[in-house]
Amino acid sequence: MSNRRERPRWSPTRFRGALKSFWNSRKTQQFISNRLNLVGLFFVSLVVFAAVFAAPIKIFGVPVQPFSIAPYSPTEQNLFNRLAAPSLQHPMGTDQLGRDIFSRILYGARISMRIAVTVVTITLAIGTTVGVVAGYVGGWVDEALMRLVDILLAFPGLLLALVVAGILGPSLNNIMIALAVVGWTQYARVIRGETLSVK
Repeated sequence: MSNRRERPRWSPTRFRGALKSFWNSRKTQQFISNRLNLVGLFFVSLVVFAAVFAAPIKIFGVPVQPFSIAPYSPTEQNLFNRLAAPSLQHPMGTDQLGRDIFSRILYGARISMRIAVTVVTITLAIGTTVGVVAGYVGGWVDEALMRLVDILLAFPGLLLALVVAGILGPSLNNIMIALAVVGWTQYARVIRGETLSVK
């Protein structure tokens, strides 16, 4: 029996090596060399930061993110201070009801990020499932699913989403469902093609 100890799968040295190889890869260097990519990355990071730190986040009553960079509540009204110019108290001024515009933008970024993450997750799950089933099973199942995809693609996506949202009613969850209904078709076609190539 050998007394030599096995090297652990994860170690700081391996992590640093993987990080260094990622940083020195050709695609990473191409991304960094383009200034427009860096500007876009900066603005995306800014929106994500604003969405995460706009207000405290609690999961089942436990504070996960206790910080808040929004100085006011987005629904707090002050009619005596409506349409105020930008100042230290209100960096972007106030609206016609005296609500702080800066706070409303921060909370709006959180809602936008929530919609984006939820819709992409749902569409990815549905599209991947439909694409794998259609490509792997084949036959009439493939034909039926792909004809359904063709029917949905025949309608303008935004118009179909508005129709679905109008049928379900006005709410944030219904908007996410409406966007997911029209968004999974592109994923299904791509995944079906990849499944057929592997098969």
